[in-house]
This record gives sequence, C-alpha cells and structure tokens, in this order.
Amino acid sequence: MTIPLRLRTRPQEPGHGALLRLSARNGRHVVTSFATSLGVQLRDALAGRDAARIAELSGLSPTAVAWWSPVVSAPDRLVTIAGEELSLGDWSIARRRHCPECLLADVGEAQRLGLAGDWLASHRSIWDVRSIAACPEHGVALVDACHACSAPLGWRDARRLACPNCRADLTVPSTPLDDPLGRYVAARLGVGHFERPAVLEDLPLRHAVRMCGKLGRAGLDAAPENSTAGVPALEFSVEGFRRAAAGAAGLDDVLDRLLARRAGDAADGLGGAYGWLHDEWLGTDDPTTAAYRHVLRDHAVANGVIAADEERLGASPAPTINLTQAAAGAGVAIERMRRMLDDAGAIPPGSRRGVPFALDPGVVALAGRRKGAIRRAAKEVLGVGRSALMGLAEAGLVDLSDEEGFRASAQRLMAAVGRQLCAGSAPGRTSSLPVATVAASVPMSRVVEVLLQGCIPAWQDGDGKGLAAVVVRTADLCPLRVRPDGYTGAAAAQSLGLHPECVRALIRDGTLVRGADSLIAGPDLEAFRSAYVVGGELAREWGLSPARLVAELADAGIRPAWPLATHRQAIFRRSDLPGPVGTVH
Repeated sequence: MTIPLRLRTRPQEPGHGALLRLSARNGRHVVTSFATSLGVQLRDALAGRDAARIAELSGLSPTAVAWWSPVVSAPDRLVTIAGEELSLGDWSIARRRHCPECLLADVGEAQRLGLAGDWLASHRSIWDVRSIAACPEHGVALVDACHACSAPLGWRDARRLACPNCRADLTVPSTPLDDPLGRYVAARLGVGHFERPAVLEDLPLRHAVRMCGKLGRAGLDAAPENSTAGVPALEFSVEGFRRAAAGAAGLDDVLDRLLARRAGDAADGLGGAYGWLHDEWLGTDDPTTAAYRHVLRDHAVANGVIAADEERLGASPAPTINLTQAAAGAGVAIERMRRMLDDAGAIPPGSRRGVPFALDPGVVALAGRRKGAIRRAAKEVLGVGRSALMGLAEAGLVDLSDEEGFRASAQRLMAAVGRQLCAGSAPGRTSSLPVATVAASVPMSRVVEVLLQGCIPAWQDGDGKGLAAVVVRTADLCPLRVRPDGYTGAAAAQSLGLHPECVRALIRDGTLVRGADSLIAGPDLEAFRSAYVVGGELAREWGLSPARLVAELADAGIRPAWPLATHRQAIFRRSDLPGPVGTVH
C-alpha cells in the first residue's frame, strides 16, 4: 500500500506518535478509522506493536521508530524504551501528555521550512514516562488536559496543536517545574545531559527511580510506599535525587535522626533502631539495597546497634559462635563464659543475647585451657575437686577469673586457714577436711567459712595438700548441716524452681540475703515466693509457652522484675499481674 503523503523524521518519535502525525498529514483527524484503513489498530500501536509497519508506511526508519516505541512485557510488569527498562506502572498512555514549548518549537521549525505546523508537531516517547513530570529541555510541567476547558487529551484525534474539544491553542506555555529526577530519567533515555549520581548508575532505570522514592520518603520522614509502581511523588523524587547525588552522606543524617529518637524500650537490633528503613528496604533482598546496605551496616556498627562481625546486611564474617556454644565447648557456665570473654575483650559492642558473633576460636580454646589450669591448680594448692572448688568460689573464698588470680586467692585462703589451726597433734577420730564434709553432709565452703571464724577446731596433718592436709572431727561438723529454716544457694534454687545462676544473681543484687551462717533463711524464701512468681510456673498454670507468656504480658505492659540478661529467667511481681495467679487468664 502506498501512502500519498509521508513524514519527515522527528526526534524521539514512537510508533503511536508517527501514526498520529501521519493521520494529520493525510487530513484524517479520526485516528482509529485511519489506522484501520492502513491495516493496523490504534490500541496495538499504543502498546508498541506494529511500530515497524507504521514506520514503513510513514517513510521513516523502522529501526529508529522501534527504538523509541515501548516494548511491553505484562507478565514481568516491565516496559522497555530506548534500551532502558521501566516499571510498567512508570509508563502510561491513559492520557496524552505534551510539552507546550516543544510543540511551539515544532511549529516554528515547520514555518521556517514553509510547512504546516501539524506536519512536524510530533509526540515524544519520554512524554509517556510518568517519572518525567517536566520537559527536560524547557523546564515546564507536562500537561495532559486542555488549559482552557480541562478536557483530557486522548489519542483518537490526530490534532496536537489545538484542543479537540474547544479548539484552544495547546502551545500556551505551562508552569515552570523543577524535576531533577525527570531530567535524570530523560538523560538515561538519551535525551539531554544531566547529573548521574554514582549510586544510581549500576541500577536498571526502574530500580533507580524506586530508590529515589525510598530515599525521598526516608529524608522527609514519610511512611514507605504501599505501591510497587515505583513512581515517587514529585516532592519525594526531588528529595530522593538530592540525597542520591550526595552519596553515602545522603542517608547518614537520616540514620542519625532515627537513632536519636529511638524509644528506650525499643527492641534490640536493626529493626528496633531503624524501623521500616531496615525492615522493608535495606534489610531485604530488594535490588535497590546494594548501594546503601553498607552505609546502614557501618552506621549500625559504629553506634553499637549490631556487632562488627555479625552476619548482617550482606557481611560475610568468619565462622560464628554464640555464647551457649562457646560455654559448652569450654565446659563452663554461660555467665562465666561471658565474663571470661569480656575480660579478654572478645565480645564486640552491640552483641545481643542469642545472636551469633564472630569469635576467635583461640579465645574459646584459651577459656578451656584456663578452666583446666585452674582445676589443676585447685588440686595442687587446695587439694579439692570441681564441686568443692565451685562452692568455694560461690562463697567468695577463691577467685576463678584466671589461673594467676586463683593461685593468689587460694594461697591467701590457706594462710587464713593456717592461722586458725590448733597447735599440737590431732586427736583420734579425725578425718581430712574433704572426707569429713562428705560424711557430715555439709558443703566444704560452709565448713571453711565457719573454720575461718574460729568456731570449730582443726589440726594440721602431714599427709595431703592444701585443705586435704587439714583434719577435723566429723562430729564437730554435724551441727552445720542445713537446717529446715536455712537454705544453701543450690537448695534455694531447687525450692523456688529457679536456675542456680538466677539465685546467685538475686543474692548479688540483695534480693535474697545470706545470714552469718551463709544460708538463706526459710522465712526470707517464703517472703520471696509470696511476692514473686517464676515465669515457667505461671506459663504452666496458664497453658502457654514461656516465650508466649512473656510476650502477652509485655503487650499488657507487664515486664519481668529483673532483666533476662542478668537473671536468665523471667520472674514477675505478683502485684503486677492482672489477678491471683491461677485464676485469671
């Protein structure tokens, strides 16, 4: 088929733009009927189909027209223009937009060539891109309605210089508009030149547009977008592009602001510190996170939000281990392992309970060697085993922080015991101190404390080492047995249903008080039981898991009486609970 009147090449013209101009060139204002006469459909042309056919009929280069025509992939929600991918939501042909200044320039060029204005007044492909709000060449807002009658501009009428509804002149200038993101998008499409921030360069254009929207929302304290279209509002695009141009500094001050107003009871970690910025953006697998994930990580580490060697935000640290694993490997209690690692400076700032962090295996091995060295020293200096050693340490009679400290404290203990020994030979029916404590069912720490007070007689025996060289009469120890109204720390833990470490913490903070006999009085234990309830006991009564119990009570504003980090177990004041335990749930 031969078209009598064909077209001159115009910049950035897609297939549907060429169809409108060809229709006007041939004096046909109704585009739909004109397209049908050519064997094409307007709806297909608008979707980027038949671009090569329209170019051939118009006498234009099919390659050039196809380059500026959209290639739509509906399943992927993508559209490609000029070799760049855009989100399908960032491209719209629902209404025909234009720049009045560009149309006026087309008319001026046509007049210089002695042609009618409609012959050269062409549609630009970039006018269909929603993230371009203003003409990158003239800096005025793109318009999609008549300035006189407000009628929307469509594609069915070929006239581009006058409103099809009221015939008003469409080349009347529109409002100037600063649109930095639009100029950037146009530059990526090959139209004009504009600053191209480094953080956006490696991203597909659709992701670069979305990143500017997220940066803008973060900078203006707005909530995250609910739509995935990736077309930020102008205020967000301007702010976001400004921050993208500033590089890492464009996000740093946002992070500082979020951290400064972090609530005192906010959850530990990145989500509690940075909110949606982490939970819905930089902490996800969103393709736009790569440029800023390291900025968030550096900020979090510098401010103690996370440990430097945590496997977070794309970091690949050395093999990690948590305190439970470290303690198990060293054969020591968790709290003791933490103290040992603290002493060694091995726990990084920002580490949180239950979160693995990089730990030098040599430090764990050193802890194991320290433990073995202290046990060997206990045999050598005191002549006691592990159980007796731990009892002496719990009573504060020896120091287990390291071998050197232990040896010094053990020697001081033996010197103090030596000053209390009776002169002369031991009478009959005596046994070594370790043997006598077992026979009398009295903890060695209790016997040693009473011995240091000069309340029981003891003698030096030539055999054995340390405390094993001290002999006593078993009958003198029997009165030291645990009385019904007195409890050792272990017995108190068993009675209250607590972990021994928790009882030791309660003793340290003064909640449970030891008497002169180093025992916790029975009435004190009963007073504690009346005032407090253990979370595990409460969870069983209410038919909940301990974790669910703590969460539900926290939602009701009820928190444990002591932090879990120091006391290991959730203990609640009965007065804080909503009713008598066991009756309300």
